Amino acid sequence: SGQTTLLEAIALSAGPTRTAKLSQVVIFREVEGQRMGAVFDVAAIRRGDAPDPLIMSDDTVVLGYSNIKSAWRDFLQAAPIIGVFTRF
Repeated sequence: SGQTTLLEAIALSAGPTRTAKLSQVVIFREVEGQRMGAVFDVAAIRRGDAPDPLIMSDDTVVLGYSNIKSAWRDFLQAAPIIGVFTRF
């Protein structure tokens, strides 16, 4: 059909990063000459609780950033260096 939804756009981009906050996905779009933004929750879309919005050609999609996921990822990357639960 030539139309792409938010979920399709995320899948086409190789998926979200490990630190993406999928409950805060913003689509920026120009509406009647003004830059507008709308926030979407990917989990709600996947559950069918919210519609999967169409992405327009000039839209910009920005995924939120989770500080907790980032800190956890940093901890896991550092764990082998500091000797936490290393394999013997």
